[in-house]
Amino acid sequence: MNDELICPASIKGGQLYLTHRRYFDDRIRTWPDCQATVILRRDRAKTSDLQRAYWFAVVVPMVAEETGDDEDSVHEDLKRLFVPKATKTWRNRKTGKRRQRTERPSIMALTTKQMTELIDRTRQWAGEFLQLEIPPPDHRWRERSKGTAV
Repeated sequence: MNDELICPASIKGGQLYLTHRRYFDDRIRTWPDCQATVILRRDRAKTSDLQRAYWFAVVVPMVAEETGDDEDSVHEDLKRLFVPKATKTWRNRKTGKRRQRTERPSIMALTTKQMTELIDRTRQWAGEFLQLEIPPPDHRWRERSKGTAV
């Protein structure tokens, strides 16, 4: 027997709706009477492949060429300039002590909206401070990165 059940759901008007309710109910019936924990996690759109491709194939190389720095350094410097730090908090299970660490997230951890803001701010900064015009992404990039039909 599997001790974990993951089921997609949505919340509308303060109500929880399981996407596959019948499957969920059928699986729960196979479990013995026991205590269980329900964990809800809000799904967030992660940075799209198109956004990362544009970032690493166009934005970062153009800034690197203009500044004379290597692409890895430019990528890290731009993150330092435009990506806010995030604080992660956790508790040590053995000692019960709370710990926290503040760091800049990887671009893989950014949402599509945050990545769009990073790209927009970088393009604006490059224009103002480097007099470098970074070409806009494919005109349909924003729609595709949001997951809407093109």
